[in-house]
Amino acid sequence: MRKIILGAVALMLSSAMFAQGNNNEGAQDVTGDQNRAFVDQNGNNNDGMQTIIGDMNRTYITQVGNSNEAKSTQDAAAWQGGAGYRNYAEQLQIGNRNDSEVTQSGFYQQGFVTSRGNDNYARIGQWNDHNYASITQVGNSNWSISAQAGSNNRTNMTQSGNSNYAYARVVNGNRNMIDVNEVGNSNISNTLLMAGSDYNDIDVVQRGNRNTSGAIPYYGNSPDNYGILVDGDHNNVDLRQFGNDNMAGQVILGSNNVVDINQH
Repeated sequence: MRKIILGAVALMLSSAMFAQGNNNEGAQDVTGDQNRAFVDQNGNNNDGMQTIIGDMNRTYITQVGNSNEAKSTQDAAAWQGGAGYRNYAEQLQIGNRNDSEVTQSGFYQQGFVTSRGNDNYARIGQWNDHNYASITQVGNSNWSISAQAGSNNRTNMTQSGNSNYAYARVVNGNRNMIDVNEVGNSNISNTLLMAGSDYNDIDVVQRGNRNTSGAIPYYGNSPDNYGILVDGDHNNVDLRQFGNDNMAGQVILGSNNVVDINQH
């Protein structure tokens, strides 16, 4: 067993952590601006965590093996009195039953998660404006979740495989873009614009059979049960399903919204 814990407070710092073997743990704490932090783990049961406070920082986590967990948190320093600025987080997991999470509070943030394998879970949470979230999963039984609060944000989610689930949510934000692309059978997609979100664009494409735009069942009182929920004005929704036995459910609350559903 190898356990590595690194803490740093610096400006223009590059820190790297490498571990090979089983049951590894790695933690990095960095405070300052324009830092770079790397975690590279090769083995099983790894745990990689990064906490970055400041602006224009970049974090990278790479894990190869089974039962890995990765978590990156980027925020502003307490004395700044606001959120972080132009931070970048990238996570790559290859293996089974991985858990990946990126949390960013600030402006012009970028979060990327790529999972290759089975039973993966990926979540990106971003707060404030002009942020970008990208999740790519290749394999079976993947979960992909993106939650954004703010305006001028963009989410891109791509899943290839079977039994995929994609959940994208924007709360109280304007001029956001959500793109969801699922390829396979029995995929589920939930896309929510909540709390008066205006001038947003949603594009959902599902290719395969027995796909559902909405949780099963895709109706009910809970917002999470709706395939597409729009609460706001001047939003555009484009849903395309290619295959057989597909279902689509949507709830539209507001004015001057455009919804286009095509099933082929």
